[in-house]
Amino acid sequence: MALTPVQSKALDALREAATAVLVAGVTGSGAVHRAELLHAAHSARLVGLHRPAATAVRIARRLGEARSDDPAFRLSDLSADLAELLDLVRRPAAALAPARRSYQPEGPLRLHGLFTEAVVTASGYAGATVYTLAPDGTLRTLSDVAPGGPERALQASGSPVPGGCALGLRDLGDGGGVVLTSPTVSPDGRIGGGGQVRSVRVTGAGWHEAPLAALWERSPAAQLAAALSWSAEPADARAAGGDLLFLDGTVTDVGFVVSGGPTLRLAAPDERPDLPYADNLRLLASRPGLTLRLIARAVPDRPDRIHVLAAAWRGHDDRTVRTDLGLRLLNRSHLAPTGSATVAVTVPVAGSGQGAGRGAVAEGAPVTAAAPATGGPPGGAGAPALVGGDAVPLGRPLPGLPVELDLLRRAVER
Repeated sequence: MALTPVQSKALDALREAATAVLVAGVTGSGAVHRAELLHAAHSARLVGLHRPAATAVRIARRLGEARSDDPAFRLSDLSADLAELLDLVRRPAAALAPARRSYQPEGPLRLHGLFTEAVVTASGYAGATVYTLAPDGTLRTLSDVAPGGPERALQASGSPVPGGCALGLRDLGDGGGVVLTSPTVSPDGRIGGGGQVRSVRVTGAGWHEAPLAALWERSPAAQLAAALSWSAEPADARAAGGDLLFLDGTVTDVGFVVSGGPTLRLAAPDERPDLPYADNLRLLASRPGLTLRLIARAVPDRPDRIHVLAAAWRGHDDRTVRTDLGLRLLNRSHLAPTGSATVAVTVPVAGSGQGAGRGAVAEGAPVTAAAPATGGPPGGAGAPALVGGDAVPLGRPLPGLPVELDLLRRAVER
């Protein structure tokens, strides 16, 4: 597909702005670099280059987060956006692709709710996305994302499922089920909310029940290999949830020991104080011996950790607790009582700049705290913390991902 002279000039401006950021680096990219990106993005949008324009806006926002020590900043996200922009400017067909996804009608769908993720984007949008399992074993998503800040995530999680059934997005994600008739679905698995859609609430399933339990049956190595393959695909061709990892394991003093896999650190995907990821993971990390079933994502530039999105464990009276970690603030009453133990975890250090973000859980300075018998989080009342020294060691990684971790290393270096 041929570009017009004006479009070619706009892409050249985007390329120059992105290259200037790469040359200056994160710390050297200031207001001038962000202004050049935004100016180039505005020019590109005027001539119909919506995808590269939106990517340039995200880069400018992420640079602003980095300069202000915003805990939401992730170097891996900035790197991915820069790579996407440079890829778009060299592929005219991709740069000219419509900004909005195409949705096609599909037959009736029975969906089993899996979990709900809080969404806060660098382009100024926020909301919630619920992941569901379709009968063919693929993941489908329903979303309510609109302009707003982190506070909108909780609000959007209560939005109703399209079609008129009395079921909210978060209720669907928390073990609910729904049958949709006449839905529209995009190529990447997103379900639209067209006027023809009708929905009926049905019985859902737990994570340890069919059909959801099958997601945890694949080995961690196979899951990581699939996630890496997914990340290598063009952004507009990636299926929903292709980067998710479904892991079982146990919390220990040195990390999360994955069943059939390595020992990893549990990290928050978003450190904004408006979202409870970090507080929830501190609480879970304070319980060595706690068996968890997790839904997470790999961290491309930090192979020793995962970003945890949702978790399930046995609580009081052996009842299963299942929660979306970005939408529900946990407390010690959600964990079964246990004897006191000395727990070593790490918490963010104010103002520390880390490659994968500002103060992710299990990063920064170590905190040694006596966990009370009631199960309170480290650093609570009566638990003095000492900040300083080196990060908590990971311990000896278990075998299981040698080839995949090498692929991840090479992908990061590339």
